[in-house]
Amino acid sequence: MTQDSSLDRITSSLGNSGYAVIDEFLPPAWAAEVLSEIASVPGSDDLRAAQVGRGAKARRHAEVRTDAIRWISPEAPSPGEAVYCNRMEELRVILNRDLQLGLFELEAHLARFAPGGYYRPHLDRHRDTDARVVSAIVYLDADWDESDGGALRLYTDPALGVQGDHLDILPAPGRLALFLSAEFWHEVRTARRNRHTITGWFRRNTGDLPGWT
Repeated sequence: MTQDSSLDRITSSLGNSGYAVIDEFLPPAWAAEVLSEIASVPGSDDLRAAQVGRGAKARRHAEVRTDAIRWISPEAPSPGEAVYCNRMEELRVILNRDLQLGLFELEAHLARFAPGGYYRPHLDRHRDTDARVVSAIVYLDADWDESDGGALRLYTDPALGVQGDHLDILPAPGRLALFLSAEFWHEVRTARRNRHTITGWFRRNTGDLPGWT
């Protein structure tokens, strides 16, 4: 496997600051392909309202999040999802090699925020498990303007959380936003148009089942 420069930048930034933002981690043409799959492949648009919590405690809380999701099956991905899974596996191997994170597997879902959608400030690690180590968001939508809203607001000082400085990351096709799941508070600001991502989490092997949120 040949390591490309974007992987070098990711490991350097994640190791130094705990987060990274990389443009064209996947090609814009790939992002367009995934959006086309959603629109044209039977069953691909079967997104369901996302819940908060996991297992028997999972509930729909529209005051917290309003997105709709569909989990990606690594055993039966669409062609576009397969490209994503392969690329993320490259990243997992490099993160383990360079940063010794002990990442065992990836769980991921397609997510859509409809106009007016949001996700209030939160951490990605559940209270009763430390399985999620690194959060990874890959954006699909093109021609996004700041006036469209929908920025990922990443609070960049783990000690201060939502009281500290923040970085607003706008969608761009193939852009990757990556951060440590247990440390960085973040939110999705209100979107004014449909906003699509593939959102994933690299997990350590704790024995927990993935796909609970």
